[in-house]
Amino acid sequence: NYLRMSTRVLGQILRLSRATQALARQAAPAAGSILVITNLNDPGVDNTVTDGVVALWRLRRAEAVQTYQFPADLGLGHDLIDTNDPNLNVAAVYPKLLDLIDRPGR
Repeated sequence: NYLRMSTRVLGQILRLSRATQALARQAAPAAGSILVITNLNDPGVDNTVTDGVVALWRLRRAEAVQTYQFPADLGLGHDLIDTNDPNLNVAAVYPKLLDLIDRPGR
């Protein structure tokens, strides 16, 4: 997805993913609250692993985990916040992100 992205960086991202999955299988999340945002139209991400981690967290502390999924019909791409992306739909994405961040209990 990212031209000239270092394979070392990719490796570290995968290590972080594996560590997060392993911790989710062992214990409740340490954070007081977690907001997981996914995009049904993202061509570069399969949300299956993310959904699995959320399910594990919820087994241990459901009230700490909130989720939001941008619907596929918005046609959003992989990068939801990069203002340099000419295909970014700021009108759809930014207000929703600000609403999610500003919710009570966050």
